[in-house]
Amino acid sequence: MFNNYSTLVDSLFPPAADIAVSQISVETVQLLKCAIHEGELATEEILEMKDRYRTHHVLTTDRHSPETEERLSKNTKAISLHRLSCRDPLLAKLHSEVQKHFWVDIGSPFVIVNSRMWITHPSSERFGPNDFHKDGFEPGHMKCMIYLQPLTFESGYIVFKDKTNQDFALINLPEGTAVLFKNSEITHSGIPGTLKPRISIEITIMRSLVNHPQLWTGHYFGRHLHTPTIFHYITQPVNYDKSDYWLGHENNSRKKVNIGSGIRNWDNWICFDEITHEGVTRISFDSEVDLPLSDESVDLFYTSHCIEHLDDFTLIRLLEEIKRCGTEGASLVIKIPNYDYFMNCFDQNLSTAMHGKGVESVIHTWAGRLHDTLKNRIAMMFCGYWNRAYGDHFVNKINNTPDAYHGPPILREDELAEIFESRSPRQIASSLREHALRDPEFHRFNHQNAWGAEEMVDFLESHGFQVLSKNSHFIIQRFRGVIPDIDSMSTWSSFFLASLRSGVRSLAR
Repeated sequence: MFNNYSTLVDSLFPPAADIAVSQISVETVQLLKCAIHEGELATEEILEMKDRYRTHHVLTTDRHSPETEERLSKNTKAISLHRLSCRDPLLAKLHSEVQKHFWVDIGSPFVIVNSRMWITHPSSERFGPNDFHKDGFEPGHMKCMIYLQPLTFESGYIVFKDKTNQDFALINLPEGTAVLFKNSEITHSGIPGTLKPRISIEITIMRSLVNHPQLWTGHYFGRHLHTPTIFHYITQPVNYDKSDYWLGHENNSRKKVNIGSGIRNWDNWICFDEITHEGVTRISFDSEVDLPLSDESVDLFYTSHCIEHLDDFTLIRLLEEIKRCGTEGASLVIKIPNYDYFMNCFDQNLSTAMHGKGVESVIHTWAGRLHDTLKNRIAMMFCGYWNRAYGDHFVNKINNTPDAYHGPPILREDELAEIFESRSPRQIASSLREHALRDPEFHRFNHQNAWGAEEMVDFLESHGFQVLSKNSHFIIQRFRGVIPDIDSMSTWSSFFLASLRSGVRSLAR
């Protein structure tokens, strides 16, 4: 069952990182440190607990000989973190931070399976988890280790073996370091400190088809679920609001903003556009745009087929406003036309490329000026404009007079082919923009900017964002149910997920 379930998840979602490193907040570290002395368990309590939960209703448990258990108990001291209820604020906070920092690295929805905590005595025996091992869990599982002291020789650290069987250590890292890894595929060892105890928290997760918190009592010897779908049958505790647990998932108390929304009236969203409509807050998109939002107040920004309409000065200003208004860890989801796809359609002369892309509604204005060809239609995806006689397309005040024009720059076919040849989407849009501005009847741009996938990554990162993913399928799955129209135009769009978080994540994919 685990093999089949894991295969299904892997077929629908991107692969997980082999190893990822992040850091939980100072506040959470301090709260966990305070819980240590209140939660120490004596050795006899641990052994008695193991017998009582030998047939745990959700989790499988470790089974060792009495001799092995005695050796392990000399190395470690158990902390009762596993006994906390899923409603306990400390456990909920810890789980939320794991979800916040690692959901991109996990690559799919996931279940939190078990949580436990222990102290490893300094200079203890290289045995069990202190020696090189793989955990042997069923497919689909990963572990997140969190350390409440710096990773050093004095207080302990963690070592992995790479594919060539060479050791590499995570050492000289600050307290709060969190390491997510494929614990049953990668050989690893916890190294005891020479002088100080190593304080470890272990969160076991399982990649899944849906997100699910740990709604059951954990176990100090817990390994993984009995079956991969057993969590579907766990009764949710009374008054437990799952939306408070999953940051960014179905949580209507967290502020969400749609920039360039068009005609939208979404519940629990703030929608910004230049139009006047119920549910839309009107702003002007220019190089001095201000979002009427408080500092550090927004958790999710979304913009769909908007920024290609803006010039660089306006967009850079908008990104600065997003950084000002975003909370720590806020997400920015961008959807734009897939310009790499349209460049290929131009080169291959793919006749179906521009079906249903909205160009049909303005083709009549091309008469006497421009031929209706596939390449002219594609050019309009990179740069389009209208003249003064046309009116204003954005507010649907359109004049269907003989002198109205809305289309791409008026160029010969060979001139257009030369612009597209061996250039990037950004360069193509820039060149077409220059031609459009030479039209003495020019009034306003429709599209005027474009980016290939790598160009967008470079653009965002050069302006202080960390791009977490450009995998369209993953981003759609991640925000389906949160962003109402995330699926619209998805077959010919590029998606980008960026973070305002300043920390650097180390990934090995």
